[in-house]
Amino acid sequence: MSIAVPAKFVTDFASVPWIFQSVIPSWGRYGKAAVIHDYLYQTHRIIMGPAGRLVIPVSRKEADLIFSKGMGDSGTSVLKIKIMYVAVRVFGYWAWRKRK
Repeated sequence: MSIAVPAKFVTDFASVPWIFQSVIPSWGRYGKAAVIHDYLYQTHRIIMGPAGRLVIPVSRKEADLIFSKGMGDSGTSVLKIKIMYVAVRVFGYWAWRKRK
């Protein structure tokens, strides 16, 4: 699956608390996956097809799994994928609800 994010979309990349950024910075191999994850958290949907006519609702769990898969596809280490996936599952609830 290919997910396009609008060019003017604003992201903070990986939302890593400053205290952990020496170990997991906001940008890395997982940067593109983080942008897609932010987009899914803000819109709760994937827009596909010609002229964006196909809109697919996305659950928080699906958004987090897409993030995990994207990190794997980018060559992010398995350990970082696990840490970041657990972090979004545990702490992502508030960001998800804020956008709903």
